[in-house]
Amino acid sequence: MELRNLHTFLRTAELLSFTRAADELGYSQSAVTMQIRALESELHVPLFDRIGKKVTLTDSGRILLKYAADLIKTEEKARAALSVPGNPAGVLRIGTIESLLISVFPSLLHRYHQAYPKVETILRTGLTEALFEMLRQNEVDLIYFFDRRRPSPDRICVLEAASPAFFVAGVNYLRSEKSMSTLKEIIREPLILTETGVSYRYELEQRLAAQGESANPFLEIGNTEVIVRLLRVNAGVSFLPEFAVQRELQMGTLRKIPASDCHVQLWAQLCYHKNKWITPQMKGFLQLAQETASEFYNDFSIKID
Repeated sequence: MELRNLHTFLRTAELLSFTRAADELGYSQSAVTMQIRALESELHVPLFDRIGKKVTLTDSGRILLKYAADLIKTEEKARAALSVPGNPAGVLRIGTIESLLISVFPSLLHRYHQAYPKVETILRTGLTEALFEMLRQNEVDLIYFFDRRRPSPDRICVLEAASPAFFVAGVNYLRSEKSMSTLKEIIREPLILTETGVSYRYELEQRLAAQGESANPFLEIGNTEVIVRLLRVNAGVSFLPEFAVQRELQMGTLRKIPASDCHVQLWAQLCYHKNKWITPQMKGFLQLAQETASEFYNDFSIKID
């Protein structure tokens, strides 16, 4: 039984789509089909029902799925044991949110690549719930998200870092500070916000709803780097986590706008699944994220195994 075919089976079973599995694995759809057929021929059972455009696992497919993940995990352990000590190779898959990707990851990834040049890093972005699902389905090895504390018996968090979210504008934004001291006053300004569903926007909307108000941004965009650039040219006001604008605040190109009735604090959390075997490349990233946490956060805690 070829491990390559098992990898393909596992991904196809997770996605229930030959097309999506082919795209993510870098194969043609016909190659995925051939690998699945090779497994079915070797095991003498059908693994998938393909009726019209719908793909589902057969009973035999569900049985194999229970063992395939363990076989892949054993393969990872063997590769790690045979790799050169202190110089791991392989793949590291990380799921994260857009604002962390733009603010924290560039420096982190640069250092990680310098330390582990043979590791291929794959990043995927999504909202918090999507990241949880990626972790459950073993689509990623680690997730790094920003939300309320979200404890789960299925996740082990090795880093929790508190970071406030607040209103921010360009240092030369022309409106008077005296007219921007409460939520109701600030939301009258031109607003630039991340899309609905992002944790810190959700927290803002909850506080507005409690006052019978709502946010009406003139621009919604997921890319916080674009938001920061617009703020620099005094295009309006935004609501962002501290780590996303830390450099600009230090440089004096942006300024915080305190709202007396809006205090939001969330946590950046770096986690892995409790059943996941920690590969050397995962361990290296976790340690690096812990070692550099003080560069991005003032208040953080670390779990050391």
